[in-house]
Amino acid sequence: MAKFSMFAVMIAKPEYRDKISEIMRSPEGVAVGKNANGNLHFDICQDSENPNIFRACELWNTKEDWEKFMQLRDESGGLVAVHGIDFAWLAEPPAFYPGVSLGVM
Repeated sequence: MAKFSMFAVMIAKPEYRDKISEIMRSPEGVAVGKNANGNLHFDICQDSENPNIFRACELWNTKEDWEKFMQLRDESGGLVAVHGIDFAWLAEPPAFYPGVSLGVM
């Protein structure tokens, strides 16, 4: 059975870039995705040419597993999937690119 992949792109406002990078580099930033039910791979990258651009690369057993992860809330009611990042810190809404994996890592 093919696995579900998701790529996401976030473009930070320059004044929030370092704050977002700090959150993403923290153990909680990546661990929340890696530890999610159905996750096979989770990585976050910062563009080497434009450090305001962040990309998430995810591989899930199923699209349903990813959708459940995207709905998880923490004890304060915040979405777990955004790792504490305020969307007001972004230059534009995040872009999501779903796909079907052609091979498993």
